[in-house]
Amino acid sequence: MMQHHGVPTRLLDWTASFGCALYFALRHQSSESRGVENAAVYMLIAEELNQISIKKPGILFLEGTFREDQAVDTSYYHPTVMRDHVVQTVSVSPVLDNERMVAQQCRFLLCGDSFDSLEDQFGGELIKAGILEKLVLAPEIFEQCRDFLTQAGIREYGLFPDLDGLARQIMIHRRTRIELAKLTIKEEGYRFE
Repeated sequence: MMQHHGVPTRLLDWTASFGCALYFALRHQSSESRGVENAAVYMLIAEELNQISIKKPGILFLEGTFREDQAVDTSYYHPTVMRDHVVQTVSVSPVLDNERMVAQQCRFLLCGDSFDSLEDQFGGELIKAGILEKLVLAPEIFEQCRDFLTQAGIREYGLFPDLDGLARQIMIHRRTRIELAKLTIKEEGYRFE
């Protein structure tokens, strides 16, 4: 919750949904391909990350959930706790206790002590073993990706099922209609006097 209000945390949001990941990769990308950088979707086999990271195969859960045998002791991840070992990055499945988390099929990386990117952690083993893959999206295919999201019904309100999400969805729809109207006027040569 805190990270959504600008407070840095050790949690990095992931999703179990490719469509959701694609949506967030493109969410703030321009429709114009000139001067726009590539976007990317990372794919991670969470169970195998946990095996490499802390020698615990499978999905891990935060403490206090229904799977204590697969729980992560998060006290080691608190910055004030003295510990005798390096804390590794692990993948955890949270309790899905709000509508956004359910809609976005939320997962987290609980980041360890390394300041390296996930690609570089564990000596690059995640990339070499195919546990982590990066799918680069060039600006030229952004519109095709957006068409896919539209056909799949993945949009702002579906991923943010609250009044803020609804308001943003209405504004996106309104902007799209205005842009289409301007394009039609330009193509057909209408003039207003």
